Amino acid sequence: MPEEIKQLTPEEIHAAGQEEFGLEQEQELREALELPAGSYNTVPKMTLTLTTLEGRLRARFYGPVIGIKPAKLAEGEQDRVTGRKGMVGFTMSSQVVYKPETGNPDNSSKLWSNAVELFRKSYAIPATQAVKRVDVWSHIENYPIGIRVTHLPDGAAFVGNLSVPKE
Repeated sequence: MPEEIKQLTPEEIHAAGQEEFGLEQEQELREALELPAGSYNTVPKMTLTLTTLEGRLRARFYGPVIGIKPAKLAEGEQDRVTGRKGMVGFTMSSQVVYKPETGNPDNSSKLWSNAVELFRKSYAIPATQAVKRVDVWSHIENYPIGIRVTHLPDGAAFVGNLSVPKE
């Protein structure tokens, strides 16, 4: 039988709010939630949200993934990805923005390019034929795709590449 939910008194709320959430607890939780760097496949259906930022149309996808077996592991490296389940979010934009520090397209532009390429591969559409954004978005939203999770030097994870799903 489930435990009954109890409404806290103001004194109990105050006492609970004064307890510290330790740095070790925070680190442990972050590590438990963060996906290790590696290859994953999305598990449809992804949630799609369209927004604009500074006039730039952006497609934000969010949904579940499952880790796939690495092609090879470095000697002594442990497989932390295969079968690992988690959630990811990533943003893409067909409106190219260049990073001022490098002059290269930003990650949202790169992911859009990856999405178009995998869409073309999935449907054998030649590079000479235009595609509609809505068709690319729909494919990402409704079909499994491969993603590559990468980590920045500060430990933050991000989706760095999209591809056809891997076995």
